Amino acid sequence: MKKINIKGKEYVEVNERVIHLRKNFGTKDNMFGINTQVYEWDKENKEIIIRAWITDKNDKVVGSG
Repeated sequence: MKKINIKGKEYVEVNERVIHLRKNFGTKDNMFGINTQVYEWDKENKEIIIRAWITDKNDKVVGSG
């Protein structure tokens, strides 16, 4: 996956993570979903906090961040 440097740390952008998830885990037998929720949106300072979580085909949460 393509990485960028943010404040001295390697970071994989969300769009790259989604592509990786869909490519590697998006089959009918092993389907995962991605859900998001905006917690804070400071338009003046151009900052946003979003919670994201991944669910399996039974809607069980298997990861979040």
